[in-house]
Amino acid sequence: MSKHLLPNEIDALRWGLYNFDGIEFDVRIAADGIPVIHHDPTTASGKIIEKTPSVQLAKEGIPSLHEMLNDEFILKCVRGEIPNKTLWLEIKTPCKREYNKLAADPETFAEIIIQQISATRPDIDVIRIIGFNKSYLQAFSATPFKTYPILPTINECVSERMMILKALPGFLHHSLLWHAKKAKELGFNGLLFSQLYVKGILSLRHVKYKNLIKLQSKQFELGIDTKTLQDEQEFRQIHRFTDLTTPHPRHAVNGEGRIIAHRGSGIKGTTLSQKEWEKFQAKIKELT
Repeated sequence: MSKHLLPNEIDALRWGLYNFDGIEFDVRIAADGIPVIHHDPTTASGKIIEKTPSVQLAKEGIPSLHEMLNDEFILKCVRGEIPNKTLWLEIKTPCKREYNKLAADPETFAEIIIQQISATRPDIDVIRIIGFNKSYLQAFSATPFKTYPILPTINECVSERMMILKALPGFLHHSLLWHAKKAKELGFNGLLFSQLYVKGILSLRHVKYKNLIKLQSKQFELGIDTKTLQDEQEFRQIHRFTDLTTPHPRHAVNGEGRIIAHRGSGIKGTTLSQKEWEKFQAKIKELT
């Protein structure tokens, strides 16, 4: 027997938060104004998230942000009662403004999310807001929570091939160093970026990693996606967002950047043996 943890489900987010330094997860606004946790613009059955009430989404296994934040273990992490954990909340915008007026307005979107987070009485440093859309991020910048743009800027409402084609001009037009300096000017607390900027042939257009990290400070942090343990070692001075969930647990040491579990269980999910699952549940019970 085994237990499969699906990305962005509460069990997966709890598991990732326990075994890593933090989790990244995706938030959208449902038709009734309730924030829900889901990456894609549509459900498995084809329903558009922003046009569907949260009650219907729950029937497809899509949890609300409120449900997730008020899980007993996650809430302790949010409040800093279990130390050295971070939650990286990625803002997902609607593909069309007419789908959902609440989600289409950056200030309203930010207000809804902040109300939910603030109700938990969080440790301010635990919650981080990230996203591709800078206008939405700037709506959060007036709040006490740290905000980070993600590069390359992409449109997730198109096919993967079109997404790459649309992202490429911006990828080549300005260097990563320019983007980092611009993020500082706009008041963001850091910059998250793809490995493509610093590895491979396209890296010739961008500043080397060892020079880029000179920009980093306690006030301005950097993060990168990693795919292997070797990547995690190579980029250990900055935050590392990973889909690699084995071996676990994995935690930063000696002041390194944090190791963040992408969607809790990685993009493909994680399968645990029954023994591993029961051991994890017992550990959570001890902590709560």
